[in-house]
Amino acid sequence: MKKSFLLLLMSCGLTFSQDELPQYANAVTQFASLYNAQDYQGIYELYDVNMKKALTPEENRQFFTENVNRIMGSIQEWEFVGYQRGAHVYRTLFDRALSNLMISLSVQNSKINGFYISPPKPLGIPILERNSTRMIIPFEEEVFVYWGGTTLAQN
Repeated sequence: MKKSFLLLLMSCGLTFSQDELPQYANAVTQFASLYNAQDYQGIYELYDVNMKKALTPEENRQFFTENVNRIMGSIQEWEFVGYQRGAHVYRTLFDRALSNLMISLSVQNSKINGFYISPPKPLGIPILERNSTRMIIPFEEEVFVYWGGTTLAQN
């Protein structure tokens, strides 16, 4: 019984670990090399069928040429920082910017089925817990609250 519980506990720890999966490491390496070579058709070939339906090769080229490369420059380095909504998040340093690059891969063929570039969020921010400090009104008289809720039923 103790051995099975220990085995279950260890398997749960492996399931919830924040490790980068190898297929994602390969995909982001391929993406970065194609992006830096300005081979946007090659990036388009990394997409799965649904991404190709959503974007034409011309829209893909225009997006990377005008919205990404012109503003941010080439990719210098990237680092896996975790997961967000099922996608791998990479802190990516460009020539002129720092961004979070989110990539999601399809399970069947490891093609890109989700791609998003966002401003970076600071790492290591503490999670705020509910404040449990008891508070009192600084006077002892009776108080009339004119409007204390957001709806009429809450008043």
